[in-house]
Amino acid sequence: PDTYADGRCAGSIVGVLANGRVTPRARVTPGCKIEGLAVATDAGDARATLALWLVADPDDRRERAGLYRAELPFA
Repeated sequence: PDTYADGRCAGSIVGVLANGRVTPRARVTPGCKIEGLAVATDAGDARATLALWLVADPDDRRERAGLYRAELPFA
């Protein structure tokens, strides 16, 4: 009933949603609550990767939101 007193976040996992199925790809470390995601890719590159920009919500107004970057193979 309370989105702030809902317990500690155990972490986040990045996955791919395709054809109605989710395929987990990677656990986000450090174990934080990812609430924002932006994806960028250079599809013209034969070695194309997905560049992921992730924003974490620390659930504490005194802390800044963490910004992380990760890459996944584009397939």
